[in-house]
Amino acid sequence: MASKQLIILTVLGVMACLQCEAATRFDLKQAPKKDQFAFHADQYLKNQCVKNLGNTIGISAYRNIEKESEKLKTCLNGYLNFTKLQTELSNGDSRNNLKPVFSEYCRKKVDLTKCIENFSKELTPCLDKNDRELQKDSMRMIGKLFQFLCLNNGNQIALFITNGGPECVERHYKDIDKCIKPHIKEFDRPPFTIKKCKNVNDMEKCILNKLNTCPNKTAANIVQGLFRHMKKDTMCRN
Repeated sequence: MASKQLIILTVLGVMACLQCEAATRFDLKQAPKKDQFAFHADQYLKNQCVKNLGNTIGISAYRNIEKESEKLKTCLNGYLNFTKLQTELSNGDSRNNLKPVFSEYCRKKVDLTKCIENFSKELTPCLDKNDRELQKDSMRMIGKLFQFLCLNNGNQIALFITNGGPECVERHYKDIDKCIKPHIKEFDRPPFTIKKCKNVNDMEKCILNKLNTCPNKTAANIVQGLFRHMKKDTMCRN
């Protein structure tokens, strides 16, 4: 369940950086075409396509993934206006009334999910049995993530930002990264076992301990709620 740690990293990172200078890196139009992570991901996918489908069909499948990746970027940019969002977040009046801002984005969650599903389907032929299980888990987790963030029409994100959540996470970002890194390798491959639940719980406890040192406890409370929501209906729910 590699999706678990990726989701936590993404949520914390995006929430933290929406208000910091590094936020521009989340603008897909400004992002570099190939960073180090993207390069390794591309190589892995290409190798998996050739390994599972043979050289000719595999290369063709990989080319289709590249095309679908561009469609995904276009699709996401069509629904998520990062430049507008950053402007609204930096505006004092808008920052004090963010619920309508995120309510607008939450109304698009079905369309956003469809963008991701279309890309995910293009990956499937190249994936082995284990990777397909991870793919299913990832899509399920993305759905649960949208559910949580869009509770009460985006109220969770609005509360996080207006109560100093980004500043809190940014202040402890390196410590949070240290909470996550030791457990990443445990989630690489299925099956997900009770033993791995301990890793999830240890990671959660470590992150919350860091966030709880902030004067305003809202960030810690919302991240704790996120963990609980993600674990609900899994063997880790208790």
